[in-house]
Amino acid sequence: LDQGDRQHTLGRLRLSVTTARPPIPAPKGYGPQRIVVEGRAPATACGGLLVIAARIGRPPGSTHLRDTGSHFSVEGTIDGRSGAWKPVLGPETYPSSWQAWRIEIEPGADPRAFGLSIQTTVPLDLESAFEAHFIPREAPSRG
Repeated sequence: LDQGDRQHTLGRLRLSVTTARPPIPAPKGYGPQRIVVEGRAPATACGGLLVIAARIGRPPGSTHLRDTGSHFSVEGTIDGRSGAWKPVLGPETYPSSWQAWRIEIEPGADPRAFGLSIQTTVPLDLESAFEAHFIPREAPSRG
């Protein structure tokens, strides 16, 4: 290994060899991570908006990612049926320490089960915390 005329050498060089045929799976901890957020939206006479928010950071603070929306892809359900969850931040946006997804909830007498499967490429050294919020629609005024 010729390293030229530098005053330092490679440190902790690691070489891996395998007899496995491609495609070779990435080692555990590499590649996209999958996170599942599940819960129940309350019964509502007027419907509303269900929002799942993710905070991203290194303790004790937050970390701002460029183009936050490009680090996530989601698939979600409401009452076991596929739902159209919309991201709040798109793939090309200002640096942010959060991302959120929203879906309209129709009026209903019973609570609604929801699930959001989030695939993320957020660096492994960052922590993510998720919260669900339900924002009810206001009842039409009678006048």
